[in-house]
Amino acid sequence: MKRYILAFFFLLSISLIVTAYWSPWLNDSTARSLAVNHFIEFNSSIQDGCGIICKDCGAKENVQWVPFGRKVTIEYSCGGPIDPATLPKKQSSNCCCLIYRNSKT
Repeated sequence: MKRYILAFFFLLSISLIVTAYWSPWLNDSTARSLAVNHFIEFNSSIQDGCGIICKDCGAKENVQWVPFGRKVTIEYSCGGPIDPATLPKKQSSNCCCLIYRNSKT
C-alpha cells in the first residue's frame, strides 16, 4: 500500500511539473497585457523614464512560448515627450524582452 501512495504522489508531481512547463493558463494576450502593465508600473516612478506612448511602440504580436511562460517583446522610447500631440514623427525606439513566469513580481 505504501508503494502505491508513493507512486501516486510521484506521478502527480511529474504531471504538475509538465503542466507548469506548458503553462496553458497564460495565453498571448494575457502575457502582452502583463508585460505592458509591468513596464508602465516600473517606469512610473522615474521622472524622465521610458514609455510606450510613441508611434509603433508597445507589445509586439510575436509572443513566443518559452518553458514556464511567454516571451513578450516591447518597443519603447526613453526621454521623449509624454503628450502624444507633441510627439515627433520619427521617434527612436529600443527593444526589450520580458519573460513572464507564473509568479507575482
